[in-house]
Amino acid sequence: MSMSVSRREFVVGAAALVGAAGLNLRLWAQEGTKTAPKPAASAETFNRWVEVRPGFHVAIGTTGENFALLGGNSTLVATKDASALIDTKQAVIAPALRRELLTKTAAVVQVFNTHHHFDHSGGNGVFSKDAALSAHPKACERIAAMKGSFTAQLRQQIKALEEAEVAGAKQAAEDAKAFQNSLAELKEDAWTPKPIKMEEVKSVAGKKVEVHHVGAGHTDNDVFFFFPDDNVLVAGDLVFNNLHPYYDKDAGATSEGWIKSLERIVHLCDEKTVVVPGHGDIGNLETVKKQIKYFEDVREAVKKAIDEGKAREDVINTTLPQYAPYRLEVARGLVLGGVYDELKK
Repeated sequence: MSMSVSRREFVVGAAALVGAAGLNLRLWAQEGTKTAPKPAASAETFNRWVEVRPGFHVAIGTTGENFALLGGNSTLVATKDASALIDTKQAVIAPALRRELLTKTAAVVQVFNTHHHFDHSGGNGVFSKDAALSAHPKACERIAAMKGSFTAQLRQQIKALEEAEVAGAKQAAEDAKAFQNSLAELKEDAWTPKPIKMEEVKSVAGKKVEVHHVGAGHTDNDVFFFFPDDNVLVAGDLVFNNLHPYYDKDAGATSEGWIKSLERIVHLCDEKTVVVPGHGDIGNLETVKKQIKYFEDVREAVKKAIDEGKAREDVINTTLPQYAPYRLEVARGLVLGGVYDELKK
């Protein structure tokens, strides 16, 4: 396909980028209970769950490049009684996420967003009744400005779930319908997190943690979480594993800054570190190094094209043969165009 795609065209094509951007939840909202009812044992699992370390459960999306159902990876840091969740996917998927994770823990009392994008924070409203929400200050501002957009296309997205040929999708659609029926019960700020004071966050769900913000990379508000005792690093969308990354120019994306963030991650990792990417399968130190190499290669290709006098339109359509196997092909033009604009400055 032609890669002469603007950010707006990407958003429209994705359908679920909403303006930038199992349990009976209706009964739960009406009763105001602090702990939602346990899901039925027969309920189907929609997310693919991987326990990467004891107590670290990652919910990986199963919808591939169906943009209406795009959902970033979510990480449950679980204890028996009270757990934390890093990233909540998008609103239509979050009810199924909540139902499924409540088979692994009694309650989620803390939610963190790695950044503001809808597929990582759009599900905040599903969890805010029980959990405190936190994110980088700039993410809080952006999420607050997006309120209402997270559920604006919920009806269409539920229909997409019902039609998806993915295990558990129909059950997830029922979860989403129940949540849709509970929207009137939610407060206006149900999606908006409080600013995180990174230097003050020393533990998450009882596990020692370091929270890092290096600067603008994927967005201007990316944070990542390193659990040194468990050797787990939750990278958010600073890492896309075997996918072209989404370059959000409007949110301050910069490949130069992105590389700096990745270099900080490399500094923290060793050969045994589990790296949880924002999208794609679970990775490791080599996954992060591959992401750095990707941006180095893109910058080199774009610089060469600029030196040859090629126009931006031609640069956007540049092929990257070494990354031909990468999925999320529609994002390639955004990366090339974004880097072009960076280097032209």
